[in-house]
Amino acid sequence: MPAEMVAETLLLYLGIGGTWTPAHFDQCATLAHSLMLYADGKSETLGDTYALWFVVPPSHYAIAKAFWAHLGRNLHLENYFATLIELSKAKFPIYVIRQRVGDLVVLPPRAVHQVINVGGASIKFAWNRATAETLQLAVNNVIPMYRLICRPESYRVLLVVKYSLRCRLEVLLAFDTRLERARTPSRAAVAYALRLRNRWHRENFAKDYLILLRLYAYCLFHDAIMPGIIPDADHHQVAQPAQRANKEPTRCDFCQTDIWNLQFVCPLCPTNEYGHDMYLTCVGRGRTCGHPVSQLQLVEVFPTDERHLLLQHAAMAWNTSTKLARLRTVTYQVLDFQAPATARDPFSAASVAYLRHVGPTLQSQNVACHRCGVVDRNAVHMKCQSLGCLHVFCEECMYTCHGDQWSVVVADRATRWNCYVCKGECMCATCRAEAPVVRRGRRTASTPNFEWFASPGGFNRPAISDPPLE
Repeated sequence: MPAEMVAETLLLYLGIGGTWTPAHFDQCATLAHSLMLYADGKSETLGDTYALWFVVPPSHYAIAKAFWAHLGRNLHLENYFATLIELSKAKFPIYVIRQRVGDLVVLPPRAVHQVINVGGASIKFAWNRATAETLQLAVNNVIPMYRLICRPESYRVLLVVKYSLRCRLEVLLAFDTRLERARTPSRAAVAYALRLRNRWHRENFAKDYLILLRLYAYCLFHDAIMPGIIPDADHHQVAQPAQRANKEPTRCDFCQTDIWNLQFVCPLCPTNEYGHDMYLTCVGRGRTCGHPVSQLQLVEVFPTDERHLLLQHAAMAWNTSTKLARLRTVTYQVLDFQAPATARDPFSAASVAYLRHVGPTLQSQNVACHRCGVVDRNAVHMKCQSLGCLHVFCEECMYTCHGDQWSVVVADRATRWNCYVCKGECMCATCRAEAPVVRRGRRTASTPNFEWFASPGGFNRPAISDPPLE
């Protein structure tokens, strides 16, 4: 991994008696290490100097998260230190560790902990370490939560996945000389390959290699715009992203996540020389600047052929290696990113963002939302997929009136979306006038899945009832 892309993981903590670190688990579910290097000697006024750690086992992470949520706090925000009285009411085990000079504390991923310094001043040296298992945990669970709460990722996990797989591939080529190689492996790869003669190292290598291979394929899938995602516009060609001149890692200006490759840039925003940086999930959810979404530019850091070639070579080496034949439990099938998307394939994050990007320019000039009746050329709409229904709902009405997010509905391609008129859930003036008014508790064959209740102040919100009569 290039030196300019490596994240800073070494920290030096200076603690004074009475200072504390709020409850949290280490960033991106990494392994945490803390070594106390120095502590003031025992004095008559301050007493002994040490640090108290309150640690929750990773197996009770979900319960601990709910416990802090009951206190009105979020563990991901790291802004609350629970008192001893509050911890005494916890229904999960809490381990208390007293750390003195020379003590090394190692915490597994997602081990919730808080620390308080007692006595005089102390200095602790801390660092974090990532493995294939922690990277998998970060990509699947932690980073999506960071994007929701707009917390910086800092460790560039997706870049670590890419370069870790490339290093593992080089080691495998150095270890198995029968595999076809494009270049001579480096000395570091050859030296590491010597360790694979041991069966224990070889088993761990095979397990980590398969995890990284699947994670990298997952990253490529969500960075790929699937062909054929716009069935009503066969003539539309997916725009090819431009190459970013600056290869340094960037950060989304909305969710603060690290952007490893594909992104949208607004050239009209004077944030920096490249414009406003926006990640794919933010654009898909509507987190954009004030300019029209159709004005955004699609930019990538690594060429598409280079990214896909690494996945193909890594998968081929895994499937054909004779040295890993006994350890290979599955044969990895490379996904064809150029194949047209079918109705059963879920949309990637890049596909949802691209639909929002080109949606306003492809929709009809006269399209109007059924609920509000507004014709907005810069907004995205959802068209009913029921046979014979022509109703269209805008994104704002979908969320404010029915609680549905446009990005979630679009990504779920396996389920045919029926509009709220077809489901009998629309509360506009036209649908309310056409809906029969019945007494509370009664239901007729002409009544939809819910019942409209008349009241002096107008119509109330529909109440969900039993399935309709046959």
